Amino acid sequence: MLYIEVNDLIYEQSVDLGIDVSPLAIIYQEFIFNQPNLHFIFASQLMGEYAVEKYGLKADSFQTIINGAPEIDLSTQCPIEIIDDNKVKYIYAGTLNAGREIKQFIEIFVENKNTTLILIGTEGEWISDLKYDNIHYLGGFPEKEALIIASKCDVGIIPYNEEKLYYNICYPTKNSFYVAAGLPILCTPLQETMRVFNQYPQIAFFEKIVNWSTFLKTTTKEDILIAKESVKNVKDKFFWKTLLNKMNLNS
Repeated sequence: MLYIEVNDLIYEQSVDLGIDVSPLAIIYQEFIFNQPNLHFIFASQLMGEYAVEKYGLKADSFQTIINGAPEIDLSTQCPIEIIDDNKVKYIYAGTLNAGREIKQFIEIFVENKNTTLILIGTEGEWISDLKYDNIHYLGGFPEKEALIIASKCDVGIIPYNEEKLYYNICYPTKNSFYVAAGLPILCTPLQETMRVFNQYPQIAFFEKIVNWSTFLKTTTKEDILIAKESVKNVKDKFFWKTLLNKMNLNS
């Protein structure tokens, strides 16, 4: 048996992100999902179910291991100083090129001065030019350091457009990254993310992006502290070492 790990569906991802992709991508996916001696490990249950419906993959030919995160190494030094104030500190970790609706969600935080937004990742140098008082772009960091930085914050955010197919069927790696750092998440109502987090009450807030401003205004530091306590009880379920132990490989 040959096992193939599927973290993304190239064609569907490219369509929704507006990335040019060869038309051969869909032909490749149709071909590979119909090979009888292959077994697939999807990083999302809904992605696997989509492949069954769209490409004819046999339902018993895949299993799901969601994207995990390493356990945080508390001996790692935090490479920068995180502003320590009474504001709720939200963090976005990921690629920050301007074409990914980044500026739109930044503006929501600009309007809510009771919050601080921290952004880490590559391609975000343009954010520093905006010069907003409560918006801080810190740059890109190795994963161990990024986890430490995130652990100094309060909430991890996932602002993906819930009207796009791909965002609904994938499981963003940053979900587990935030939880591993000890953070609850604020996320748009993405189907796969809700499927996973609804198993663990009180560690995620799901709101359409049009409601984020209201959420930021009405959610207190105390509300977030309660959610962070809930995260402590389940964070180990999102570590790679826990998730990979569930993998079933038949020789």
